[in-house]
Amino acid sequence: MSNVCIFAAPFTPVTDDGTVNYDVIPKYIDMLVKNHVKNVFVLGSNGEGMSFDKDERKKILEKWVEAGKGKLERIIVHISSEVISTTKELAQHAAGLGVDGVAVMSPTFFLLAPRTPDDMVDYLSEIGAVVPDCSLYFYHFQGVTAATVPPHEILKKAATKIPNMKGMKFTSGDIQEFCRCLRSCNGKYEILLGCDDLLIAAMTVGCVGATGGLFNYLGTVTHNMIEAYNTGDMETAKLLQYRILDTADIVFGKYGGVKANKAVMAMTGLPIGPTMWPLPEVPAADCAKMRAELEAIGFFDWCDKP
Repeated sequence: MSNVCIFAAPFTPVTDDGTVNYDVIPKYIDMLVKNHVKNVFVLGSNGEGMSFDKDERKKILEKWVEAGKGKLERIIVHISSEVISTTKELAQHAAGLGVDGVAVMSPTFFLLAPRTPDDMVDYLSEIGAVVPDCSLYFYHFQGVTAATVPPHEILKKAATKIPNMKGMKFTSGDIQEFCRCLRSCNGKYEILLGCDDLLIAAMTVGCVGATGGLFNYLGTVTHNMIEAYNTGDMETAKLLQYRILDTADIVFGKYGGVKANKAVMAMTGLPIGPTMWPLPEVPAADCAKMRAELEAIGFFDWCDKP
């Protein structure tokens, strides 16, 4: 049996003028919980965390923590900034709210700054040291950061240098490297898969957690897939994984990830507004095409609703 902890990576609700729409967050949480998702990874790439200033990021997290009391089980927040003092400030703020972890990416502008595992661990330890009682996660997302340091080597080095290192959000389709991370330090770390459409494959090698954008509206599909896998009903598990894959091919593959996902949320019945610049919105004509393609695969028969 595989006990997999599912984290939605929620999209941050905003109004048409780009103001954060805090009032939507309690409704958002109710939708997630109703559909078997009780954990969130806030303000990551799907949450457009880097597009909000630090005060907005603090207030967004505060609303998730406040509205999630008694409903959500775990909250992890992405706190990266190109200014390390800001990253530390966000870490301390999050720890003060009692979150279950803070996640840090490699710097994205000075791409070659962490040249070695030791460099990356030294950078992470600077942040971990200011929140010694809060779990620290490395946010591996090479597609965004272009960092080439092997993540399993970071984990090995961190074992003796960062006492509060808890694990990693692994946003990559490299299953071989995912396995190396799982095995690092005798399975000490919690490795959260960041690719929704690879979950069954990852479960076969011991995946214990996953976080992704599609879990915002495919929580029930994912829950049922895990149950089918655990009862040995692999035909049903594969069918449900292919539903996730087919959705990803349309939403991520053809219409643009975060901006398309925000449009899909509105289609399910929970409008959360547009994307923040520099991300453009999906044009109305493309939204209509995307809806038609989702209808063609039966998406609206099995997606989550508020």
